[in-house]
Amino acid sequence: MGRPPLTDEQVHEKVLAYCRRYEVSPGPQGLPPFPAGRRETPQHREWLTVYRALQRLDARSKSNAPAPSPSGGCPVCSRAVGAGDAVTLGRARPQHLHPACADLARLAEKAGPEAVARLSGWLWPRRGRRAAH
Repeated sequence: MGRPPLTDEQVHEKVLAYCRRYEVSPGPQGLPPFPAGRRETPQHREWLTVYRALQRLDARSKSNAPAPSPSGGCPVCSRAVGAGDAVTLGRARPQHLHPACADLARLAEKAGPEAVARLSGWLWPRRGRRAAH
């Protein structure tokens, strides 16, 4: 079992503690300057720890960013989603949906796949019979 991920605040505090200890300032991306000429010292090892924590945080934030749907539109109705009315939904791969489509997706998720299949068969009976054959 791996270690639990550090929160944004914990990583930020780790960077600030390093900067206070070694009297440096974080760079524009939040990373303190590399301790040139100090390889294999406690400072170098601590810098690597801070660097890795920032890298993991960056990778985690990128993986949690809403993914565009393959068609470029809402994954429910496939129409374009405007930035003003977008709702972000999904745990593993968040995506932008219209508010009504997000409501429908939440209901379907709550009801489960069997209920959605029964509803589909009830709403469109000919499709349901063709799919069953």
